[in-house]
Amino acid sequence: AAAWVVGGCFLLATLRRLFGDAAALAGLGVYALQPNLLYLAATPMTETIFFAAALGILYFTVKVGDTASPRDAALAGACALAASLTRYEGWILIPVTGLYVLYAGGRRRWACALSFGLIAGAGPLYWLAHDQY
Repeated sequence: AAAWVVGGCFLLATLRRLFGDAAALAGLGVYALQPNLLYLAATPMTETIFFAAALGILYFTVKVGDTASPRDAALAGACALAASLTRYEGWILIPVTGLYVLYAGGRRRWACALSFGLIAGAGPLYWLAHDQY
């Protein structure tokens, strides 16, 4: 349930940044009252953790598009790391988000992409090393 709340906070902040307060509240209402998501939040499954991490990636990549900050890219990388350690679906988000960060990073695109990639790439590398061990 805590991941459901964290995901809602990331979604609200992202929608507020992109579309304003009214759209953010409407989007949060759709997210918070979706019956399947309410069920997943009440059960011990990893979907809500993955959604929270994916919405964190969305929030911080939107910020990277505005600020071109390697710090925001690193925070997006931390969310991608969490997503990749939670579910295999998180693995595909790493190269896709890395390309977006490289595109949206402005003058500091390489610093942003490197800070994102180093942190986010640790998830699959850890997973593969764990499986090898």
